[in-house]
Amino acid sequence: MKGLHLPPRNERLVIASDGDPAGREAANALGDRAASLGWQVSLLPAPDGRDWNDILQMRKGKP
Repeated sequence: MKGLHLPPRNERLVIASDGDPAGREAANALGDRAASLGWQVSLLPAPDGRDWNDILQMRKGKP
């Protein structure tokens, strides 16, 4: 997420991070950077030990 280029037009940014310390740390760093540029930031961390692909797969009935 460090290399993500944010467009100059600041609006709303939702960051859906992995549910591990590294994912949350990266999301927080990006959120802080975006907020300092005027973006409205929301964080949506996955549950502990999961990522959002895990959650989507569970919704489809896959383990």
